[in-house]
Amino acid sequence: LIIYISQAPDERTIQKIALINRQLHEKLNKFIIDSIPSYISLLVTWDNLIIDYMNFKKKTSSVFKQYCLREFNNKERHFQSPCLLQ
Repeated sequence: LIIYISQAPDERTIQKIALINRQLHEKLNKFIIDSIPSYISLLVTWDNLIIDYMNFKKKTSSVFKQYCLREFNNKERHFQSPCLLQ
């Protein structure tokens, strides 16, 4: 699963990716095999024997939406381009 955060790398994007990565591991660690952050995205691999793609994507989206809502409520618009899960 690839989560795209931005179209161009910058320090703020890197910080967002690190925070999202940490939150995914806190909430979904039992499913995650590995995660690889990059400059604009986060690659997450999961144990397909425990959870299928669609259910993992739903759980990941839920964690991601919680992050987006919290940041919006803090009156900081961290995501200037749409967040995309693939």
